[in-house]
Amino acid sequence: MKNSIVSGVLWTFSGTGIQVILQFLVFIILSRLLQPESFGVMSTALALITVLSVFAKIGIGPSLVQKEKINLEHIQTGFTLSIIFSFVITVVVYNSSDTVATFFNMAELSSVLKVLAYVHLIQGFSVVSEALLQRNLEFKKLALVQIISYLVYGIVGVTLSVIGLEVWSLVYAYILNIAVKTLLVLLMNSHSKTISFNFTAAKELLIFGGGYSLSSIYNQVALQGDTFVIGKFLGAVPLGIYSRAYQFYAMPVNLIGTVIEKVLFPSFSRLQSDKEILQESYKNAISLVAIICIPLSLLLFILAEDIIVFLFGDKWLEAVVPFKILILALLPRVSYKISDSLTKSLGKVFKSANRQLVYGVTMIVGVLIGQIYGLVGACIGVSVAIFINYLYMSQIALSLSQLKWKDFSKAHFSGIKLAIVSITPTFILYEVLQIIDFNSFFTISVTGITYLIITSMILYRAPYSIFNDTNKIIIKIFNKIRSRKA
Repeated sequence: MKNSIVSGVLWTFSGTGIQVILQFLVFIILSRLLQPESFGVMSTALALITVLSVFAKIGIGPSLVQKEKINLEHIQTGFTLSIIFSFVITVVVYNSSDTVATFFNMAELSSVLKVLAYVHLIQGFSVVSEALLQRNLEFKKLALVQIISYLVYGIVGVTLSVIGLEVWSLVYAYILNIAVKTLLVLLMNSHSKTISFNFTAAKELLIFGGGYSLSSIYNQVALQGDTFVIGKFLGAVPLGIYSRAYQFYAMPVNLIGTVIEKVLFPSFSRLQSDKEILQESYKNAISLVAIICIPLSLLLFILAEDIIVFLFGDKWLEAVVPFKILILALLPRVSYKISDSLTKSLGKVFKSANRQLVYGVTMIVGVLIGQIYGLVGACIGVSVAIFINYLYMSQIALSLSQLKWKDFSKAHFSGIKLAIVSITPTFILYEVLQIIDFNSFFTISVTGITYLIITSMILYRAPYSIFNDTNKIIIKIFNKIRSRKA
């Protein structure tokens, strides 16, 4: 099981890593080709689509992953339920598009939603297949799906943007991305597509799925609540600026967080009967995330203005401060996913749901208050809500794993130590480069390379007494990579 977890982390990290690289390249090109308003309209549409997708999937996939044993009736019933709920949500989105566009005062939003409504129906066919791939720990296949589907998104999106389709280049690219992903997942896991309904199987799936969905709904409201509030009160252009800052911030979150969610949830589920190993795995995961996120967030904070202006152009200069505020919340944003995965893997979905409700309310209230002071205020509200949710989810996970707050806090010490040792000289060098007034590319390159060299030297050469078990985890992963290449 331990080898499966490490292998899963590597494959998921590789797939997500390549996707993040592709996303980064596409992100740069689209940011230079399109105006903030196009991103604002698309962000509003995707926020609504994402929230409603929870109702369309109704937790069927996670239920199949979490159950210790499943049979053909579970698979067929899950497939049937996915199709039914997806169709219903597609109809709801299509018919409510005009009302939503009026509410946000974005005329183009109506036609965009009418097209994106079909995303739900397309995704409905692949819910069970994707869940079975996760359940069987077939992360190599899932990584391949991620890469190919996003490659399609990038090619289509950039091509249509060059032609001049503005927001529609994003719409058509997203639709094709989902369609390709669905097709590939179905080809990689050919389960029974028989439309069948078994009451007992449905009840078993929906009991966990309902709780999981409730948690996911609250989580999505929290994740998309900022978009809804900023879009409604500040408008499409500020939302477009915010969406670029947030997406830039979300890249490291997705790279690390997606691995955590997709690998640790099924892995924790299989370890749920062994509390001692589960506790140790949770603590090690927290430690590893801290050693990655704390120094990285500080490095990106330092280089924020140079990176944004160099990559995206002066028209996105207003995104610098929002990004700086958000990137300081990198650790709590990623770390709470570990606690959430642990909670759900033990079947405590309603505990998770209650905390997500608090997160959703905190997010909306925080952004509502913050937006009074403009986009910067809204971003501060977002970061505060993320930190509060991090504490709430940690408390649940600690209670379930019986890990003490003292040990939980100690798990972060390695990341803090690494940040102090690596970021201090890096920051001094950055300030020197600013005084000499080197260009952004040179500043980013020299500062980034210096940070990597210092960090690598510390991780490879520092005694275990300084970084404790984190070194062992990193070395184990490096050894796994070497053995895979050999």
